[in-house]
Amino acid sequence: MNADTENKLPDVLVLPQDPSVRLVKQIGTAVGAMLIGGIAILLFMAGQPGWAMLFLLLLATWIIAFAIHLTERLRLDREGFDYRFGPRAWRCKWSECKAFEAREGGRGRGRVVIRFAEARPVFGLLGSGISSDEALLTSFNMEAAKLAAIMNRFQERALADSGAGTTP
Repeated sequence: MNADTENKLPDVLVLPQDPSVRLVKQIGTAVGAMLIGGIAILLFMAGQPGWAMLFLLLLATWIIAFAIHLTERLRLDREGFDYRFGPRAWRCKWSECKAFEAREGGRGRGRVVIRFAEARPVFGLLGSGISSDEALLTSFNMEAAKLAAIMNRFQERALADSGAGTTP
């Protein structure tokens, strides 16, 4: 295999969440569910059915919230990228971004910071607002610098294909 073949980007690259992060979330969900469920059973046995039902409702909410939160995915293609975190997904075109940079810290092996060409709504699951940069929550089981480099390469290829050049 030559260097051109090794460096060739695929048309689509899908990066699922790091399995170890998913496992930690699943264990947290199971432990929380057991604790809340146990409290509900104890309350029901103690003759407190109203409180027991409240804790069972809390249990259902806990499980649903964490089950939704377990999904995290990044999909890169020729037009841009999709980022999914929990129940929300965002689409961003390569032309809307200036650059992708690695930042130490966060979960896993650092974060990738997206520098936008113009301020835009943030990716935040609960937050809202406008920002000119945003960080992905994980680096998808690779070093943040490597993921940032891959995203920059996808962007460079897309901008070269469209003849748009890079945004200053």
